Amino acid sequence: METLTYSDLWQVVPLEARARACTAFWRADDELSQQIRPAVLAKLAVSMNFREKFLKAQPDAKKGGLLLSRLNQPAFRAFHGDLVRVLLLTEHSKLIEQFLDVQEIPRRGCFLEGETPPSSESFRKGIQSIRASFGDWNTALYLAFILAQGEDEFWASLPTALAAEGLKVRDVLAMAEPPPARPAAT
Repeated sequence: METLTYSDLWQVVPLEARARACTAFWRADDELSQQIRPAVLAKLAVSMNFREKFLKAQPDAKKGGLLLSRLNQPAFRAFHGDLVRVLLLTEHSKLIEQFLDVQEIPRRGCFLEGETPPSSESFRKGIQSIRASFGDWNTALYLAFILAQGEDEFWASLPTALAAEGLKVRDVLAMAEPPPARPAAT
């Protein structure tokens, strides 16, 4: 299975969702976003010839627009994964929580608390559940993000589960119009 990069994932996200992610990044309260925000602000200030203090005082929507306009520059590509993560946490949290809950994986919000890797069968159960509720595109975005993180023992059987479910994330994400990240009506 060919793994997509964070930049690959960022490019398939619709422009409107990218804009929302860039704005949400400035107010995201997860630890990782808080840690990298100063580095993003510094790079943004340098790229615009502005003082960091001036940029920091701008509204989140303004900073989000400025960030979005520079994300294809080499200095900003390193942040694509962080922005996809923010998008997933802000707009796909119900999907993530359902995926973990169906498998009875301990969690705090969208973050894992368990250490025991699920089996391929467990992952299949989670994949089936979120596909039914959120559709293939949203499921593929989340699972491709997990795979883009690289080798991790916890997720080691996820590629096997994806293959068994016939979910080819690259093909699914190539769809032009992803559906909303809301559960399907039951």
